[in-house]
Amino acid sequence: MGTGTAAPPPEKFWFSALSASHFLADMLGAVLPGILPAAMIFFKIDLGTGVLLLSVLGITANVFQIPAALICGRLPGRFVSAAGLVCGSAVLALPLLPPGTGRGALTALMVLTGIGIALVHPAGVTGVQALRTGPDKIAGPVYMTCGFFGAAAGPYIAATLVESGGMETLLLLFLPIAAAVGALTLHCPEPGAWRLSLERVAAAEPET
Repeated sequence: MGTGTAAPPPEKFWFSALSASHFLADMLGAVLPGILPAAMIFFKIDLGTGVLLLSVLGITANVFQIPAALICGRLPGRFVSAAGLVCGSAVLALPLLPPGTGRGALTALMVLTGIGIALVHPAGVTGVQALRTGPDKIAGPVYMTCGFFGAAAGPYIAATLVESGGMETLLLLFLPIAAAVGALTLHCPEPGAWRLSLERVAAAEPET
């Protein structure tokens, strides 16, 4: 029974896209810790300012998850995840700033990055809950593990890039971000479809 519209990608594809977005979001949150010594030299900031930037990033990425969860209840989760990656990749723009950039501008960049990271998490969790991909007891932990891997790999990836080619090499990380954003927005259902998917899962749960 054709509806005249293209069928959405398989749910395993969406699960992979959401898990990859979680990896990338937590990787973005770990970029600055991995390159802090180089960033201190590049921007001519002291250790206290560097630690302050890390604190602002961490606090924003966690506290903003509360309003982000409300946003996810009104917008398609995949679009929110994609928007979060775009916003969170602001940290990759550090090489584009002049060396004399002040503390205020750097702090604003960390706030923007933290907001983006925060958006990805509730949107991703909502998306994973809505998909029928494998046993539910495995899908959640796999999604979470991808985030932990991103947080663990982020400092090494960023440090390796900067050490090999300077701060400008961080711009290469825009490539996987762009690929993930494209995957998340590819044939994305209409806003109501995301909520209907959650209702479908709730209706399928056996009564106790």
